[in-house]
Amino acid sequence: MLKQPTQTYQNIMEILVRDEVQKQLQKQPPNLREYIDPMEVETFALNRLPPMYASSVKGKHQQEIKAKQKYRQDIQTAVRQGVLAVTRDPLRSSDPLPLPINPKDQDAYGVLKELEVFLAQRHLLLYKHLTWINLIDSIQYIIDQLSDKPVTSEQKQETIDRFKAWQKRQQSTRISNVGEWTDDRYHL
Repeated sequence: MLKQPTQTYQNIMEILVRDEVQKQLQKQPPNLREYIDPMEVETFALNRLPPMYASSVKGKHQQEIKAKQKYRQDIQTAVRQGVLAVTRDPLRSSDPLPLPINPKDQDAYGVLKELEVFLAQRHLLLYKHLTWINLIDSIQYIIDQLSDKPVTSEQKQETIDRFKAWQKRQQSTRISNVGEWTDDRYHL
C-alpha cells in the first residue's frame, strides 16, 4: 500500500513570476490590461526560466533568496517579453486548461465566478478573468473606482497581509487533513 503524501512541493519561480506579472500589468494602461491574460504571460515567462522547487519552509526561503539574487533580471525580461507576446495578438483565443477543483472548494469557486460576472456587467473587472490570485488587485481597483480618495499603500498592504494570512490558514487546514480519516479519499 502506498503511503499518502503529508507535504507538498512548490516551484518558487511560479511565485516570483506571478508577482512580477502583477507589477508589470499594473503599469499597463487599463484598456490594454483587459486584453492581457496574466496566466498566459506567466506561462510564457515560466517556459523561459529554470524551475526552483522547495518542499520545506526553509527550502522555500532559500530558493526565494537565490532566485531573487540570480534570476531577478531574467524574470523581469521573461515577463516583459510575455506581455509583449500576449499583447501582440489580442484577438487570439485559447481554451484555458480548467483548474482541478477540490469538491470542498467548489462553492468558493462558484462565488468567485458569480462575482466575476457581477463586476463585468458593471465594467469593474480589472482582468479578463477573476482569480484568487488577482482578487486583491481587483478589489483595490474597484475601491479606487468607487471612492473619492484612493486607498493608501498601508491600507493595501494590510489587506494583502490579511488575505495571505487567510490563504495560509486555508492551506494548513487542507494539508493537515491529508492522510487523516476526515480526508475525502477515505469516504465511499
